[in-house]
Amino acid sequence: MLSMKRVYSCLLFFLLLGGICFAQDIKRANVWYFGYNAGLDFNFPTPIKLLNGQINSVEAAAAISDTNGVLLFYSDGRNVWNKTHQLMANGTGLLADQSSTQGVIIVPKPGSSNLYYIFTTSQGNPCYYNIVDLNFDGGKGDIIAKNIILTGNTTEKISVAKHSNGKDYWIVTHEYNGNRFYSFLLNDKGIIDCPVISSIGTIYNGSVHAAGQMKFSANSSKLAVATWGGNTVEVFQFNTSTGVLSNIITLGNLFVPYGVEFSTSNNFLYVMERSKKLFQYDLLHNTTDTAINNSKQLIYLANSSANIVALQMAADNKIYLALPDSFYIASISYPDSLGSACAFDTNAVDLSPKRSSYGFPSFVPAFFLTVPMDFAYSLLCNERKGIFVIKAISTPPSLNWQIRKMPNGSITAFTTQSVSYTFPDSGLYEVRLIANSDTVTKTVFIDAPILPITDTLGCGVDSVVLIVPSTYRCLQWDDTSASAYSRSVKAGGTYYVQGYNSSGCLITDSVKIHFSPSPLQPTITKINDSLQSSPAFHYQWLLNDTLLTGATTQSIKPIKAGLYKVFVTDSNGCSNMSIAYSSNVGVLNPYINDNIRVYPNPASDKLYIESYSKISEVKIYDITGRIVFEKSAIPNSSLQINCNEFLRGIYFIKINSNLNTYYSHKIIIQ
Repeated sequence: MLSMKRVYSCLLFFLLLGGICFAQDIKRANVWYFGYNAGLDFNFPTPIKLLNGQINSVEAAAAISDTNGVLLFYSDGRNVWNKTHQLMANGTGLLADQSSTQGVIIVPKPGSSNLYYIFTTSQGNPCYYNIVDLNFDGGKGDIIAKNIILTGNTTEKISVAKHSNGKDYWIVTHEYNGNRFYSFLLNDKGIIDCPVISSIGTIYNGSVHAAGQMKFSANSSKLAVATWGGNTVEVFQFNTSTGVLSNIITLGNLFVPYGVEFSTSNNFLYVMERSKKLFQYDLLHNTTDTAINNSKQLIYLANSSANIVALQMAADNKIYLALPDSFYIASISYPDSLGSACAFDTNAVDLSPKRSSYGFPSFVPAFFLTVPMDFAYSLLCNERKGIFVIKAISTPPSLNWQIRKMPNGSITAFTTQSVSYTFPDSGLYEVRLIANSDTVTKTVFIDAPILPITDTLGCGVDSVVLIVPSTYRCLQWDDTSASAYSRSVKAGGTYYVQGYNSSGCLITDSVKIHFSPSPLQPTITKINDSLQSSPAFHYQWLLNDTLLTGATTQSIKPIKAGLYKVFVTDSNGCSNMSIAYSSNVGVLNPYINDNIRVYPNPASDKLYIESYSKISEVKIYDITGRIVFEKSAIPNSSLQINCNEFLRGIYFIKINSNLNTYYSHKIIIQ
């Protein structure tokens, strides 16, 4: 086989396998700044108003705290203020619109304690990202990269989901004047500039649909999008492993919906429309469009001049409503309760002398997910290997990992705190962790190789088709700019391709192709009691289309009647198959029974006798009953008889073994 060089550019990330305790991200959303210099601190049983905020924004706002709930910095999409409420170094000139629904959101870089990404949006303009490094300016931070285009011409919508691996993030935006969602992976290497594209749902016709919130559920499995001028809210399923949106459910009969938010359990969805009405939808007991639409209940009808109102989950598990130009904000105290039991409160939190506006700070919804136990995993880029580690608030006394290929593969089990597992092949796997009474199940996809793992021979053809699995994205071939998943190659040589796999690894691979004519079709000739192939480099004989074990020489002696073929290979590795040769050799059973074997039958050169026990006597009779061959006192359990001593014809052979067993059998000499 020809040699092949395989090159990988690996996006590896490492897990600390020694410890299993982890910090809950929920405290990262404990400090809010929004509206007209308003602020709230959720590090207490009830939120405390803050009067030191610098934000003065109609809608766009974002803040981020550390895992202990201590403020790090915040932004209105144009400026960034540090934890001392001073403008961060290089912290001006960001390109959001302050009247953009979700004009800014902040996401920590996976695997880093000091780097954060700020994403900004504005209607009909690119979505940008900026990078903050808190190691600068004495821990107050510096923007080390500014206004880098993520994708062009987006809406005012952006939301962030947690990847199924428990560490990375999906940054999801929506195009302006189209129906495509873009899911960008953010991992420990940064933004993977190769989005997963889902063309689904409403075609956003410019500003008619550009406004309105887009929110993931806390567990990142659902995405709700207010289509604003479309008068609907669309709810999608989100695959946290692949970044793909699917299974749309449309909530209609709404008047310019703007605010959307899930309850922390993901069982209820709340929608605020321009007509000042707040609705609740029951997702727990309903799964179809009709049932969910019929579950709609009116929770609140505003009597103010408010026409667009943002909704936002908080660390206290309440959902808050912005009340424009008000000293108060409203709340839903029990968002996981049905109907009026959710307990809507118009004047829930006093902000005075500061005021609310239309928007709230945007947060990663997964920050509000609290779970007693989870696990994270890494997939190595250059091999089918995964590393899995438990994430638990306290150390469980017993662990049980179960890994199986879906849908019904056998289970491989482990009981260690961390697992290093090599997947046997590509495909979808289920990984389940059982700790005490808690169970977490995730699906993990293992990509097939981007190119064939062996070099390719083009035997007797003028082209070879190279096919790249569809799970790879942003393909680039070395000799063309086409992002082709299938291409016909007509010239020999080495071909290179690179693309991102489903885990965000940039894979570069190559395959060598060599064209060669197929060898001539072999012919089979009968020579005495043998079948002989025309000359070749390598031979493999078949009987009735079944490989004959060990039959790899140019000629063989058939011992059984049937259709014989020979499969030949030349020195380049190209092959061809003969037509079938019908042989009547072996029309008589070569076996007398399980203990004695006489072959070939018919025989022309040699006749062989083999026995599992010692042969004591052999006699051969012609058809008149005359003994023509006799031998006794045979020293072993096999005998070879020269057929040249016999005339052609039918004979009978009688054999005695030392087991005092007597056998008789008909043979043909030809």
